[in-house]
Amino acid sequence: MNVIKDFLLQIALIAMPVFGHQMPWEKNKKAIMTVLWGIALVACMTFPVNYGMQFRLDIRIIPLLLGYLYGGAGTGLALTVLLLLFRLYLGVDIGFYTTALTALCGIPPMLLLRKAFLKGDLVRRVLIACSLAGFYCLVGIGWSALLRGISLESLQVQAIQLLCVLLTTWIAVRLNDFIHDVQFVRMEAERLRTISELTSLFAHEIRNPMQATRGFLQLLDDPALPVKKRQYIELSIGELDRANAIIGDYLSFGKPASTERENVELAHELNRSANVMQPYAANQSVSIRVDAQLACRASVNPQQFGQLVINLLKNAIESMPEGGILQLSCRPDGDFAEIRVKDEGIGMTPEQLERIGSPFYSLKDTGTGLGMIVCQQIVKQFGGKMTVESEYERGTEVIVRLPLA
Repeated sequence: MNVIKDFLLQIALIAMPVFGHQMPWEKNKKAIMTVLWGIALVACMTFPVNYGMQFRLDIRIIPLLLGYLYGGAGTGLALTVLLLLFRLYLGVDIGFYTTALTALCGIPPMLLLRKAFLKGDLVRRVLIACSLAGFYCLVGIGWSALLRGISLESLQVQAIQLLCVLLTTWIAVRLNDFIHDVQFVRMEAERLRTISELTSLFAHEIRNPMQATRGFLQLLDDPALPVKKRQYIELSIGELDRANAIIGDYLSFGKPASTERENVELAHELNRSANVMQPYAANQSVSIRVDAQLACRASVNPQQFGQLVINLLKNAIESMPEGGILQLSCRPDGDFAEIRVKDEGIGMTPEQLERIGSPFYSLKDTGTGLGMIVCQQIVKQFGGKMTVESEYERGTEVIVRLPLA
């Protein structure tokens, strides 16, 4: 039990550089990390696992390995020199020669595999790190057996050391990735929050002169003007409307979700949204057919629910350049209300369908891709689920399931 307890202390000593590696050091990060890994290395050697009178086992390989893999050759060589000097300070004996020979054989693979380690995914990094750590330990066991001889007791202790090294390496690499991911998510969230605030501010400031410009252009659109000039005015108004729609998408994407809800009859809201989109649909030669059953009451924000349905209808209408029939239905299905928006449009390939809902991915030349993200946010806020089924040149069906009130 004392051996295991001493190894647990060794594992605790490794935590300092693992957490330190993800600290936001602005300057001299490599030098700071070399110092932290060096402290952990010396601490492991200072508080070893003593077995009998001749065995001093530790997991110094972990800070040495992390130094090579994350810090590079310069950091690793500095740690190697520190390792040899401190072991020399402890005494020139068989242990010193074992340490030197093990480092000579175990360090070159670290240099060779560092690039593959940094480029790999988490599973590959863990596999490479554990393989290198295990190889280093096995080399050490081999040199120790040649210089000291083999005994059953020494093999037992060295087996425990090998297991502790592999376990600690696995924990250290995964923990390092986890901390890095948490920090990345936090920084991205802060960056997106700042961008959202600035975007909202700039959008409102930009919209005012745009509306004024649009109004003056409408005033200038006199039937007596030459055809060419009227075309220029219509084109300018269209581009202003497109820019205004893009700004609206950004504002909807960054707007905080409303917590106000009420129990509404979804059939009424669907019919209202369909009536709003009817002129736009008629202009595109699209006929909207509504089949909304009553008894589909859900706890939603009526304004956001209307935005959700209008967005879906607009996408469906724009996917039918040749016209067609757009079916909008709602019916209870168990504890959920199932809303379906089915078009006869161009549909999507499996690759396109997989990317739907990704930021800034749109099948429309003038689209931003934020409309579907806003829809997904609204459905998620209501505790529902949205799925999209599509077949190329056959049409698309969007299914929204919301919990019944």
